[in-house]
Amino acid sequence: MKLALNYSPQALELLEEEQIDIDVIKCSDQPDLIEKAQRLKPTYVHFPLNAGTQGFSPDWQRIEEVLKTTATRFINLHLEATSEDYPDIPITSQDEDHESRIMEKMIEDVQEVSSRFGAENVILENDPYHAEARASFRLLRLSAEPWVISEIIRQTGCGLLLDIDHARVSSHYMGITLEYYIAQLPTHRLKELHMTGTRPHQQEGWFESHHEMRQEDWLAFDWALGQIQNGSWANPNVYAFEYGGVGEKFDWRSDKAMIAEQVPLFRKKITVLV
Repeated sequence: MKLALNYSPQALELLEEEQIDIDVIKCSDQPDLIEKAQRLKPTYVHFPLNAGTQGFSPDWQRIEEVLKTTATRFINLHLEATSEDYPDIPITSQDEDHESRIMEKMIEDVQEVSSRFGAENVILENDPYHAEARASFRLLRLSAEPWVISEIIRQTGCGLLLDIDHARVSSHYMGITLEYYIAQLPTHRLKELHMTGTRPHQQEGWFESHHEMRQEDWLAFDWALGQIQNGSWANPNVYAFEYGGVGEKFDWRSDKAMIAEQVPLFRKKITVLV
């Protein structure tokens, strides 16, 4: 079991100053960032692969290079079909024919990757569904339906990458509880778990993740850890604290003091599961 932290300049500064203790740095597939991160800690890449999109075309040579030169254990895919990919399918659709089309494409994409690297080395992530609240990234509801995710994992034999915050967002817009949403997922196949704070977007109001943790976020995390501790869920290989990042999108969500404060709390909570 390893504690991972999102790559950010602030995180690297804290590691250099020996102010935080993590096992691996979670990094996007950018060679310059990977190089900087690997000077301090083992690094694994979170691939930008989206099963269910049109024109699915992984860079196989790059994936193999990353697997050989980093501490990347699993190849991750986001289960992601958007209104851009399927303009004829309403965002809120639960139509069986639409479900069949989307699942067929997702399974096809996942199997293309698993046939090369083995299903045991592939993990599938639940993406956040915002219904019609968000102007961009209009994920189709069927992409985030827990029974769809569960069936795809059953048919492909891959593992689950459970993003708690994505599940919180999806369950909110579906009008169900987080507990009910996750109960329908194959948590016995859990390989990696992601967690950050979630709250309304400052201007537009839709829920977004990658914030610092507040009381309600810690409570959700404690509940998830309780499910692992009592054996209801598998104990994942990696627990990733996804606060912090690079660029304008993350400049205001990469506070150095916040990382220094919250990483030890995150570590303390997962340590009891060892």
